[in-house]
Amino acid sequence: MHITSAQSGRLYLINEGPAGADQIPTFNVMFPSETANNGSALLNENQQIQIPQQSWFQFDEQQGTEKIWLVWAAKDVSELEAVKGFANPKDRGVVSSPGLRTTVNEFLKAHSTTATSVVRDEETKDTLVRANGEILVHVIKLEHH
Repeated sequence: MHITSAQSGRLYLINEGPAGADQIPTFNVMFPSETANNGSALLNENQQIQIPQQSWFQFDEQQGTEKIWLVWAAKDVSELEAVKGFANPKDRGVVSSPGLRTTVNEFLKAHSTTATSVVRDEETKDTLVRANGEILVHVIKLEHH
């Protein structure tokens, strides 16, 4: 997956897994990571990022659908800045703190209701996602076999 933007901003990609015993989903930080963009969420205009880039993240062997949250923001998102440190070889992106998992879940729920427009360009195979505000939260569902 390649991601680029015509304007500068912050990019966060979070994979949502099944709910734990506390009924809060598990989360895996895919971007930023210390092996992609030097751990920074900040992308410059027209900078292209390839996901995963030198990543330890892998889809499991079972057939299913992965739910990946794409968050684009004009400024740092404190709730997601707090978890990007888990994107390292030791933690492998897994947000292990129950409190931080709750914070991420509440942030995604609160902002995913923002209206977005999604347009697929069949000629270039690009998907253009736009929001009417300073934060875009969009879920991508990927089927794997």
